[in-house]
Amino acid sequence: MEVYADQLTVDDIRYDSAKSEWKDKDQQAFEQLKKQIMELKKTKGTLDELELTTAQ
Repeated sequence: MEVYADQLTVDDIRYDSAKSEWKDKDQQAFEQLKKQIMELKKTKGTLDELELTTAQ
């Protein structure tokens, strides 16, 4: 699965990825979140963590 963000919200501030109104601290926050996303992508779930729901 590949995921791309059109908009990023950090501390209740929304950033549109198409705009380049980034400040240094915003860029640092973005890079940190990007690293966290990459780490989450590496995480493999187990069957015990799987929650099944029924369609109604």
